[in-house]
Amino acid sequence: MFIWAERPGQDPNALVQAAAAKDILLAPGQLFRPQLQSTSFLRFNAVYLGDPRFLAFLQSLP
Repeated sequence: MFIWAERPGQDPNALVQAAAAKDILLAPGQLFRPQLQSTSFLRFNAVYLGDPRFLAFLQSLP
């Protein structure tokens, strides 16, 4: 199962890179759009919800 989330005011690609630096996989929503249109949404696996690294990453966001 996947969760879609939006972080208004933040570049989703920057969030993807910040997460990757902590070994967390987030996917920019544009990868799942028919023409790869830009979007502020991210997609991540629901399994991450119980991962302390993911929770710490979310809490570290400004």
